[in-house]
Amino acid sequence: MITAFALLATLLQAAPAPAPAPAAVPVSTLELPVQILDSKGEIPRALQAEDLTVIDAGQKRPIVSLSALSRPWRIVIYVDRVLTGSRTLRASAGTLAEQASRLAALGTVEVVVAEPGPRVAAGPTREVPLIDEALSKLWLENDGRDDVRILRQRFRDEKTEGGVDPADRATQAVEAEARLVRHQQDAFVEWLAAQGGDGPKVVLLISDGFDIDPARFYRGPLAEGEGALEKTAAETARTTAALGWTVYPMPVGDSTLPDLRKVRPRSTPQVPLGGTITLGRKNPEENQPPPPPVLLAPREPLNFLAEATGGEVLLQPSEVPATLARLAARFVLRYDAPQPLDGRPRALEVISPRQDLKVKTRRWDVEGLPEWIAAERAGRVADGEEEVGLEISTHIQKPAAVGEPGALDLRIESPEVPAGPLRVTVAGPGGRGAFHHILTDADRAGSEPNVYHLP
Repeated sequence: MITAFALLATLLQAAPAPAPAPAAVPVSTLELPVQILDSKGEIPRALQAEDLTVIDAGQKRPIVSLSALSRPWRIVIYVDRVLTGSRTLRASAGTLAEQASRLAALGTVEVVVAEPGPRVAAGPTREVPLIDEALSKLWLENDGRDDVRILRQRFRDEKTEGGVDPADRATQAVEAEARLVRHQQDAFVEWLAAQGGDGPKVVLLISDGFDIDPARFYRGPLAEGEGALEKTAAETARTTAALGWTVYPMPVGDSTLPDLRKVRPRSTPQVPLGGTITLGRKNPEENQPPPPPVLLAPREPLNFLAEATGGEVLLQPSEVPATLARLAARFVLRYDAPQPLDGRPRALEVISPRQDLKVKTRRWDVEGLPEWIAAERAGRVADGEEEVGLEISTHIQKPAAVGEPGALDLRIESPEVPAGPLRVTVAGPGGRGAFHHILTDADRAGSEPNVYHLP
């Protein structure tokens, strides 16, 4: 048990160096890209910093400046093929290809395709022909995998075969769908977290979304309990916002309808592939095939993302040009606030006492790597699935008596240690039971550098 626990303590995350400040908690100047519109939906002509109020972690913070956003955007077109049908993928890619020149005018563009893991398919670039080529290739050559609807079709096909308790089958199906969705959401957030650099950054997310309560499909509308994916959707939205991204989900196809080629891949007696269909009045005595499986409320998690990050769900291709124009016309708001290096998202709010102004920006911020991502990585390090980059040795001291805490002795063996504070994360498999601690001089075991004692 002691040896296993020591292995779980092998993740150190470097946090950004704090700005010099006399206070115990460093104070930094934060930048927020803010959309400000008047009652007519237009950019207000007369606007001052005094027209806005910033509330960070429940406290009003002083505004340093408010000005037009001049820095270029980093634009990521993220295509989640696993959670997207062909209809949405092609409609979104085609719509964005038509806006290649507008996208390039905003900033660098890169295309990332998750199938299931994310890979950079094009960019970053501001070359219009390259952007158009990458998006046109998506439109011409790629289908959505639509994995959730395939799982649901398989469940419905197997449901008629018998031999397995229906309740057990439904439970297994809910768990399988939840695992699939969580994997895609984790991959999305971790890819965003791994991206460096500052400045405004936006994700145009091509995804049909998912049901936060999949049990309603498998067990019926009267299924009780919290949605299996509600926490996942909320955590994804909060972390994405805290990492500084603005997200515009684009289910511009009809996300409630399936791609029939994906959900009914084999011939059945009811719907024979290649068969002849005779037109005429239906025989009421014939068994009619059930309609293809649908997603019940897939836009809920997309709404979570848009609201948390200061974005918007785009349902129609006609909404895209105006959205890009509003991105170009955003303001940058600078304000001072303490930045605790704890990896815990802090709530943000920007409001205006003026009734004629509508303000939109992200609702969360974080300093350092979010705790839950660090915990997930710690679990993978313990399982040998990921390397740390720092060589360390650990030793667990047993408690002196029952009920008393033990201690962790930690030595950083690497000759070069990243600058700035270090956070140690101890976690079990899958990130469970995580413990986070930022190393300080008080944790040093003695005069020898990079040796720590954590009770």
